[in-house]
Amino acid sequence: VPPGSISGFVLEDTNNDDLGDSPVGGVTLTLVDSSGNHVDGDLITPGVQPVTVVTALDGSYSFSGLLPGTYGVLETQPSGYNSVSDKDGGSPDEIRPITVTAGTSSTGNNFIEEQPGSISGTVFADTDGDNDGDVPLQNVVLRLLDSLGNPVLDGLGQPVTTITDVNGNYSFTGVT
Repeated sequence: VPPGSISGFVLEDTNNDDLGDSPVGGVTLTLVDSSGNHVDGDLITPGVQPVTVVTALDGSYSFSGLLPGTYGVLETQPSGYNSVSDKDGGSPDEIRPITVTAGTSSTGNNFIEEQPGSISGTVFADTDGDNDGDVPLQNVVLRLLDSLGNPVLDGLGQPVTTITDVNGNYSFTGVT
């Protein structure tokens, strides 16, 4: 039976359209079976020896020499990135199921990542009525809002806030 393959790319969304724009090299991907268990790459050695590949500089990856069957690909989250999407629309770090038939290639199994940004500024008081900030304000509480004006919530369901420092400066980091 001629073997098949699974391939795709890990790409960064650089313009916030949820599409891949730039390659992300050095990302580890692991081959799994239809149930999400690691495929054993060495049947002689005791235990499971996971089958992994690392993306090339152009963000590409490929698992080749695969017997016909149903597989999946797990992405090890690259440091400094947040997952945006992948081909199957489920978990953004797993594409499953992927069906491989004899002698065919399943292509386009892409993962899309995004680097978080930050929002920062300074809060001033206008003490002379000229609409320019004159004195920095310390201990002002600011809430992070989405584009509709709703509070952005953290992992515990609480609004994301920050407080200005002695110079009136504030910063929200890790913003998606």
